[in-house]
Amino acid sequence: MVFLLYQLIDDKFSDLEIIGVTLSNFYPKLQLFAVYRPPYYDCGALQDMKQLVDCLTQCTSNACIHIIAGDFNLPHINWNSFMCCNDAVHSLFLDFIIQNSWSQLVNFPTRHLNVLDLVLADVEQAVLHVGQQPPVGCSDHVTVEFSLSLSRSCLHNNSSLNTKRNNPLGVRYWWHRADYNKLNAHLAQVDWYNVICNNPKALQLWYAFTYILKQSVDLYVPYVTDNNSCCRTATKPRRSRTVRKCASSKRKLWKNLSTRLWDSSLRVKYRDSTHKFRHALNADQTAFEERLISSNNLGAFYRYVSKRISNNNTNIGTIINRDGKTITEGECFQLPICFSWCC
Repeated sequence: MVFLLYQLIDDKFSDLEIIGVTLSNFYPKLQLFAVYRPPYYDCGALQDMKQLVDCLTQCTSNACIHIIAGDFNLPHINWNSFMCCNDAVHSLFLDFIIQNSWSQLVNFPTRHLNVLDLVLADVEQAVLHVGQQPPVGCSDHVTVEFSLSLSRSCLHNNSSLNTKRNNPLGVRYWWHRADYNKLNAHLAQVDWYNVICNNPKALQLWYAFTYILKQSVDLYVPYVTDNNSCCRTATKPRRSRTVRKCASSKRKLWKNLSTRLWDSSLRVKYRDSTHKFRHALNADQTAFEERLISSNNLGAFYRYVSKRISNNNTNIGTIINRDGKTITEGECFQLPICFSWCC
């Protein structure tokens, strides 16, 4: 299936006979333009040619592959030598072709002895063949037939490889479990000369290279995905089962108390539940900090301390000595002793 998106032509070019479509499920994307220019060469035709050149310049200034085909009615251009007669309409269009490095691929007459129907490409390697067929209906122009060489895009490919990741922001690679030997062998089998030949532009070549690299990484590097990571804010750390049970009990008691404010026994239960919940939180936090210290992970310890300091809602606790007494400002000389005791 080919996904077509109509190329939007600016309203200021509405007088031109041109239409464009984007084939979005190819890589890189392909934009096709069909053009007809009436066979006139007066002042009005020169203005129309200027407008046509401006339109094509605007529509083709992106990273897509572009093909322009149609009846241009410019018989006095020699496409073998890229020369033309002293005519403003012909010269203006030929200058546009040369300055933007377009390739004209029709090498046979399309009406009598003139080449009026053209196939222009900014990436010549994308066109495999250009041939002629008998005229359609009563037309006196031959039918120009051309075939293209394109690759399916990873955005619309139905293979499991290309549909693994709908959310790249939620992917975490396990590089320590990657099979680097197979990854190296897979990249060694890529025909890089063919990749360079089919992507002559720097931006297209970069896209092709990163696509191949991501394909290879997806094959041989394990990863985990989190589809909600891009729309989820930072969450609080997961608490222990005891803390969760105390919180649930506290919520139920509060809900009952809000409808029975006169019940003193229920109020006592809620107060006891609040104290139990607070003690459970402190115990859970103490257990976490003990695990952090016993892990001997200096980086994790500094990150935890930095996080506590940077949190405006949290104050640094007091420092106590071995006797459990608070160290005052005048007893700062005891800090080295205190820290050596803690460690």
